[in-house]
Amino acid sequence: MTLPFRQSTRGRLLLLVLLVAVPAFLVQLYGAWNDLQQDIAARKREAGLIVVRAQGNFATLLDTSRTVFSDLVRVNAMRTPDNCTQVFNDLHLAYERLAPDATNVGLSDAEGNIYCAINAVVGKRNIADEPHFRRAIQSLDMAIGDYAVNPSTGLPTLSVAYPVLSFDGKVETVIFISYELRWLEDWQKEVALPPGAALTLISVNGDILQRYLNGTTVPGGGNLTQTPWYRSLQNAQNGLEAPDIDGVTRLHTMAPLRLGSQTAAWLHLGYPVKEIYSQAQQALGWKLALLGVVFVMALGLAWWGSETLFLHPLNDLMRVVGKLQQGDLTARASSIP
Repeated sequence: MTLPFRQSTRGRLLLLVLLVAVPAFLVQLYGAWNDLQQDIAARKREAGLIVVRAQGNFATLLDTSRTVFSDLVRVNAMRTPDNCTQVFNDLHLAYERLAPDATNVGLSDAEGNIYCAINAVVGKRNIADEPHFRRAIQSLDMAIGDYAVNPSTGLPTLSVAYPVLSFDGKVETVIFISYELRWLEDWQKEVALPPGAALTLISVNGDILQRYLNGTTVPGGGNLTQTPWYRSLQNAQNGLEAPDIDGVTRLHTMAPLRLGSQTAAWLHLGYPVKEIYSQAQQALGWKLALLGVVFVMALGLAWWGSETLFLHPLNDLMRVVGKLQQGDLTARASSIP
């Protein structure tokens, strides 16, 4: 009578192996899944750090501006408004130091009237109502304005100002520097963002000033104050996975471009979650494939081992026992390895 496989000696041995191997396999599987979650979290943190690096480049731009301001303040002619001829060469040298990031370097009097500039100023020539001018007058220190679209070029522009004080502490002149977004475009080339990444410069009022997709400027505008991820990131939430304004799901991070308490704009990075999950899942796939191979090899070794090391000697012994029971006293078992 042939026993069912699960009731046979071989079946029971393999069942014993499975009872040991399957829990171990499940433990390894859970470990691989846990590694996947940690890998995804690490990649999300890495995506968040990318924007921090952009903040560093912006801070470097401001540090360079402060150095130039400090050098210009030492020129005595800066304390004599409406005297462009005597200071023009110094302004031009400063402009060359800041090029190609800077688009203009100029001077205004204490009332905001521009009286000297390296490049012609298009539009109004009084900046008394501009944020960078007002902040510089109030703080008596370097101040930044708000990123805003320049009507003459259609590009976001930032102005940085520094007051030149008389010897009795009164504002005589205000030096200003204008920047566009060359520093941000150069930064994108340095970090090599993955395909599908979106970078957006957002005004302090939530207006889209400039948007890049795959490093290329894309048309569009609008206001983000009613966008759920924008409101959440304004409240300092670290990363949020949600649909972007183009409908593509991305991991959103946002950081302020600021000097002290003065915020010029917000920089938003939409990192493609497909890139994050595909890399993490690829690593998980290799781990699961290796675990599967090891598990199959363990079952194969159990099958071979039960036959060679256990079942064959046992069957040989039972054959001898059967012959002895039949009265064959000459029966002998083969040597067991």
